[in-house]
Amino acid sequence: MKQKIIIKNFGPIEDVEMEINDFAIFIGPQASGKSTIAKTVFFFLSLRDDLMKYLRNAFDDNNFDTPITSLNKIVRNKLTDYFGSVHQTNSNFTLAFFYSENVSLSISLDYEDDFVKVVFSDYFEKSLNEEIDFLSIRANQYHKFDNKFLTSSELNDIDEQRSNYIKKVKSSLNDLLGFSFEKDLLFIPAGRSAFSALSEKVQEISSQQFDFLTKDFLKRIDNAKNIFSSYSSNFEDEYNNNEEIFILAQKLASDILIGEYFYDNNEGDKIRINNKHYIRLLLASSGQQEAIWIVQMILLFIDIPQNLFIVIEEPEAHLFPEAQKNMIDLIALLANQNGNQVFITTHSPYLLTSINNLIYAYQVGEKHPEKVSEIIDKQLWLSPEKIKSYFVGGKDNKGRIRDIIDEELKIIRVEEIDTASRINNDKFDQLFDLT
Repeated sequence: MKQKIIIKNFGPIEDVEMEINDFAIFIGPQASGKSTIAKTVFFFLSLRDDLMKYLRNAFDDNNFDTPITSLNKIVRNKLTDYFGSVHQTNSNFTLAFFYSENVSLSISLDYEDDFVKVVFSDYFEKSLNEEIDFLSIRANQYHKFDNKFLTSSELNDIDEQRSNYIKKVKSSLNDLLGFSFEKDLLFIPAGRSAFSALSEKVQEISSQQFDFLTKDFLKRIDNAKNIFSSYSSNFEDEYNNNEEIFILAQKLASDILIGEYFYDNNEGDKIRINNKHYIRLLLASSGQQEAIWIVQMILLFIDIPQNLFIVIEEPEAHLFPEAQKNMIDLIALLANQNGNQVFITTHSPYLLTSINNLIYAYQVGEKHPEKVSEIIDKQLWLSPEKIKSYFVGGKDNKGRIRDIIDEELKIIRVEEIDTASRINNDKFDQLFDLT
């Protein structure tokens, strides 16, 4: 079965239940809950890393007392990191994530008791306890050795044993959760133009200044800069992956940024306009500042064979429609590599139209591959089997989602794409009738 999430009475969301697809797009009014859905899915997937971190630390400390209680506390603390104090909500909420048929985790708040309850499904808890028992026995054996009286060869053997124990548990958890620890998780938040000044001062940023996901993304930017600068001339001449795909990605990136990003150790982030001119990112346009880190992260993950789950909030921000189309092309190229998964939140009808074109290219391309490839590069085609698109909130849909994929045509329903234009056209027609 596919992974599934349930969200009830949480923030702006009243009742949402949906499967986790390879490519999901959420459109709707501001404050309708698009980001809440994306963040909640990302939260549950990222608990994988917290679980593994707990097991490593417990092994190293040889302390496996009350493991489920400890894990419950970790889940509660992370929920606060992502969403702030949930005790301030005025209603009971329920969050549940189904990793597989028998493996699920639910979080709920009883407002009267003011207690956040974390519940692992029976099979999940049983399987966790089995892995914990396995590690606990090995940890006892591991910590019996007095390292002062061991030869260097014996020390290496013991460290290798520890590594093998951890690998064994990680492999078991891979199977249990239904997705690999090798899949990287990346959340690209909205409001990225503010990062232009802050990306060079990551160490100075306090947890009070930004939410957890924004601060985490700033750290990813900071780490990635070292990789960007290690490539010759901004990735040129070095390809870890398919050269043809990466050249296409570079062209799309250049079209979006109207230039190429590079990092100067003395002056920081810059965009090269041509061989003679560049501009510091701090002085670049708002569109360039919003797009730069989406573009650079996508280039990085296209270049390396790394499986990825990525959330991108408002990729269209401050971009001209043509650049929005190029952004979707770049995201589609990423989605088609290494079994990647993509979640997008957006306000832009242009993004939906661009996605429809890529879906339609796939459909027509099954019969006329060469002719369609001359119009839209085959690497950008999107399989309709991978796509889900939802309208979040709205006048008669508050706190809920509505599937806006046409069941017959397998594309996003045209009438859902631009309600604002329809309203404006109606108003114009009314005014025209008066003339």
